[in-house]
Amino acid sequence: TEKPQHRLTNFTVYYEHRHLCPFDSGLIEKNVPLYFSGYIKPVYDDTPTLEGGVAGTQLGPIDVWYIAGFDGGEKELIGVSTAYADYLLSQPSAQYTHIFDSLREKSFLSKTVIEMLEADSEMTMEDLINGIQLVVPPENCPKFSEETLHKHAQFLVEQIESYDRAADDDEDLLITVPAVRTLIKLAGVTLGRRQSRPQPPRPPKTKSAGKTKSSDTSHATVTPLVKATFEEIFIDQMSGGPDKARKKRCNTCEVCLAPDCGDCSTCKDMIKFGGSGKRRQGCLNRKCPNMAVQAAEEDDEEEAEKVEKKKKKKK
Repeated sequence: TEKPQHRLTNFTVYYEHRHLCPFDSGLIEKNVPLYFSGYIKPVYDDTPTLEGGVAGTQLGPIDVWYIAGFDGGEKELIGVSTAYADYLLSQPSAQYTHIFDSLREKSFLSKTVIEMLEADSEMTMEDLINGIQLVVPPENCPKFSEETLHKHAQFLVEQIESYDRAADDDEDLLITVPAVRTLIKLAGVTLGRRQSRPQPPRPPKTKSAGKTKSSDTSHATVTPLVKATFEEIFIDQMSGGPDKARKKRCNTCEVCLAPDCGDCSTCKDMIKFGGSGKRRQGCLNRKCPNMAVQAAEEDDEEEAEKVEKKKKKKK
């Protein structure tokens, strides 16, 4: 059953002995129990006032926190979830504002950047910097700049990774956009860290007409179990010939080394989880960002070589 959803305003987050703390610093992932207090309001009431709210204290512990609102709305939505309910956060208490402002800054930056990347899949770093400089940041947050991108690069790229995990197989990954690849290099971002936060949903896209999946995969004439296992392991080599074969996993990052989740749509189709095995696709939560970036870099190199060859022919 779905958990009830509420708004929470004038909130404060803390751990034992009521010491204030940020909830995005990895404490939840380390199983440190974090609790919160504030005024609980109906989910449709997004006003920050206390009017109509019910005071609550020692709520929790927090299981996960998340960011939503990547669908063109004005604001990002930051929420926390407990075993009993989900809470969308409105306005922090006076004593918690200085802690929450940092999270709000990088969360709004993530929302802004993801929506810009969705609108322009060829965006360069220069375009991205120019774009965020025109954005009005949340209250109490400084104006966005190139320095802001570098400051929050790890967090930003992790949000993009999470967003990409919700992508369909025929959708381009935002992590392969030139601006993101440049940021990864300049800021020394580590890809493939495991995250316990729910992935932000992608808004539905209209599929282009006539776009079909390649069906040139060869089929092994063996038992269904061996066939599914064989094709899952060697799917890269069996699709598109040896020239187009590419590794889909680096097998070193935390995402690659994680087990199949067993809950996503592709896992449920796997024979080992009781499925039919027809889709022959990897776990959606184990999409390797390192290989996606490497493939994009190789595509750029190949394209540059083709352009160079054409120039030489013309001469």
